[in-house]
Amino acid sequence: MLNALEEKLSRLDESPSGPTTLELFSECLLNRLAPIGSEAYVESITELTAKQEKLLESLGLGHLTRKKYLNKLLEYSTV
Repeated sequence: MLNALEEKLSRLDESPSGPTTLELFSECLLNRLAPIGSEAYVESITELTAKQEKLLESLGLGHLTRKKYLNKLLEYSTV
């Protein structure tokens, strides 16, 4: 995965290294909040920074930030 990411990053004019990119996106989280002992819960996804969003667009992965994709992610999450 790291090699594939670094290959895509090398095609960009200005880009961080593969490990730096992964670290940048490690801040993106799927959060599940629920009362103890309850099956009811609420999920949310950490909002992306402008830098994260720009990098995803540059890598051709901008679709990952669209509501249609995020709803599917939440629908099938097993957090």
